[in-house]
Amino acid sequence: MKESITDRKEKLAARGAKRERQRGERFRISIAEEPLTGWDYIIFALMAVICFFSFQHGDILHTAGSSFGYLDGHFFDFYDYNTQYGIWDSYMPSSYWMFAVWNIPLKVLGIVPHPTQVVSVGVLMWYKLLPVTLYMISGYFIYKICMEIGMGSKKSKICTYAFYTTPIGFFSQFIFGQYDIFTLFFMLIGIYYYFKGKDLLFILFFAFSVPFKYFSLLVFFPLLLLKEKNVWKVIRAVVLVVIPYMIELAIYYPSEVFQEYVLGFQATSYIFEATIPLTEYSISYSIVIFALICAWAYFTNIQGRTDWAEWAFFLSGLSIFVAFGISRWHPQWLLMGMPFLLISAFLHKDTKIWMILDILLMLVFSIYVVNYWKDRVDQFLLSNALFKNIYQEYNVGSKVTMRALYKITDMNLIMSMFSGLMLIMAIFKHPKQCLRDVSTNIGNAIGWIRTRFLLGVGIFVIPAFICLFVSLVPPYVTTNTGNPTVGAGLITAGTVMEQHFIARKDNVAYITFRVGTYNRTNHSNLQVRLKDGRTDAVLAEKRFDVSQFGDNDWQRFDCGNVRVTAGREYYIEFSSEDADGGNSITLYRTKDKGEVYGCFAEINDVKQEFQICVKVFEHGRKKQE
Repeated sequence: MKESITDRKEKLAARGAKRERQRGERFRISIAEEPLTGWDYIIFALMAVICFFSFQHGDILHTAGSSFGYLDGHFFDFYDYNTQYGIWDSYMPSSYWMFAVWNIPLKVLGIVPHPTQVVSVGVLMWYKLLPVTLYMISGYFIYKICMEIGMGSKKSKICTYAFYTTPIGFFSQFIFGQYDIFTLFFMLIGIYYYFKGKDLLFILFFAFSVPFKYFSLLVFFPLLLLKEKNVWKVIRAVVLVVIPYMIELAIYYPSEVFQEYVLGFQATSYIFEATIPLTEYSISYSIVIFALICAWAYFTNIQGRTDWAEWAFFLSGLSIFVAFGISRWHPQWLLMGMPFLLISAFLHKDTKIWMILDILLMLVFSIYVVNYWKDRVDQFLLSNALFKNIYQEYNVGSKVTMRALYKITDMNLIMSMFSGLMLIMAIFKHPKQCLRDVSTNIGNAIGWIRTRFLLGVGIFVIPAFICLFVSLVPPYVTTNTGNPTVGAGLITAGTVMEQHFIARKDNVAYITFRVGTYNRTNHSNLQVRLKDGRTDAVLAEKRFDVSQFGDNDWQRFDCGNVRVTAGREYYIEFSSEDADGGNSITLYRTKDKGEVYGCFAEINDVKQEFQICVKVFEHGRKKQE
C-alpha cells in the first residue's frame, strides 16, 4: 500500500522535530534568543538577588539545622538524637539527607557543630542556596521536557524563562525560601524520562520524590495510567514507586518520636478535609475527583506525541487542582503545581490569557497568605535575612502591615476565588483547546510573560518594602512588650487590666494593642486610658466599640502626642462597663517572663508574670535595651 500524503507529512514533521530536539540538546539559556533579550535575564537576576538576600521564612532553620544530627553520626537514632537539642523533626529522612550532604562544609569547618536552629545570616543564606540551586537546575529539565514534546529550541527557552519567573514559584524559592523544590526536582527528571520512553527511570525518579512530599503521587498515577494499560505493569510500577518510602519507614518506624511527629504530621491530612457529610460518614471530594482523573487517564487512548503531551499535562493540571484547589495548603507547596500549569499553558492556543490569570492568581494568593498567616508570611519574612537588625530595632509591621494594605479579609471569598482560578487554569486546557503544532510561535505572549513576572512579584514585594520604609519614619516604637501567645482573659465589667511601661522620650503619639474576639462579633465597649504611674492622672483616653474589632487584630489608641517624662513610669488601663462572659474580648499576652525594663502587667491590681501585648510609639527613637 502506498504511503499517503498525510503519512508522509507526519513523518517529515517527526523527523524535523527530532532534528530540532537534537540541535537543542545543548542548553544555552544564558544566551538570549528573540523575543527574549539580555535585559530579561538581567532583570530576573537582579530581582532574584534582591529577594534572595531580603526575605526568608524560618522553617529552613529547623530542617537544615536538624541535618547536623546525621553529620554527628546519628543515622539510626536521628529523630531521637535531635530532641536533646530541642528539635522535633516532622519530615521523612530524605529532606534531612539532602541538607546533610549540602552542610558538610559547615560541619568540617566547625561553623555549625551540632543540630541548632540559631545560626548567622550567612549560614542561613547557605541553607537557602541549596533549594535555589535546584530551582535553577529544574529549569534545565523544563527545557528538556519542552524539547522532548516538540516545542523547539526558541519556545522551550521562553517556557524555561516563564518557569523561572512564575510569580508563585519565584515567591516559594526566593522570598519564602522553602525546599519543596526537592520534590519537584525529582518529579521533573521523572517526567523527562517519561516522554523519553524510559519507564524505569520515570518510576525511579518519582520514587525518589515521594518521601519528600506525597503530592508527587497525584501526578504519577494519571501519567502512568495514561501510558500503561497493562494492569500487571501498573501494579509493578506502584510497588516500585513506594519502595524508597517504605525503606525509610522501616528504618525509623521503631522510633516513638518518628511515629508521633512524622507519621502524625497533621498537614498531610489537609487534602481529605473537603467532604460531603452524610448521616453516618463523609465522602471526600479529593478521593472521588482523583479517582475520576485516574479513570479518565486509563480510558484515554493517545494518538501521537503531541496528543500524549497535551493529555499528560491536562490530567496533571486536574490533579494539581485536587491538591490545592479544594483543600488547605501551605504557601510553599504550590511550587509543585506551577510547571504543570505552565507547560499546559504553552500547549494551549492562547498562551497569553494564562499569563494574565497567573497575575490574578498571585494577587489572590498574596491576599490569602498575609491574612491567614499574619506575622509569619507577610512583612515578617524581612526579619530573618539582610534586614534582620533593622526589622527588630524599628519593629517593622508595627505601624502598617501587609494585611492592612490588602483590605480584603473575607477568607471565604478569597479562597473561593483561588479555587475557581485553579479550576479554570486546569479544566480549560483540555487537548481540544490546545495546539496541534506545539512548536507554534507565541511571541505575542512575551509582553505578558514579562508583565506577569514584574507585576506578580511586585504584588508581594512592594507592600513588604512599604511596611519596612514606613517603620523608618517617626514616630518609632520605643516599647514593645513582646510577641503574642494566648489571651490574658476576658475583659468583663469589673475587670481592669493594666500594662505598665517606662517612657523613653517626652511624648507618646499612640499605642497599639492586640485583641482577640473569639472569632465572634461582640457588642460592648472597651475603655482605654493612658495614666501617670505616680499620680494615676488620666493623660489620654478613648472608648472603643468592640463590634468593629477583627479577631487577632492590632488596635490603635491615639494619644494626641501627650507630654510625658522620659524615664518615668506610665500605664495603659483597659476596662469595660457592659461586657459579660459571652459578649467580651480579650487582650493578647506574652509568655511568662516577669518584669522587663520596668514593664509589667496587672489584672485587678494583681501583678502578673506575663506582659500584655502593647506597642508604645513616641517621637524620637531610642534603641530598646
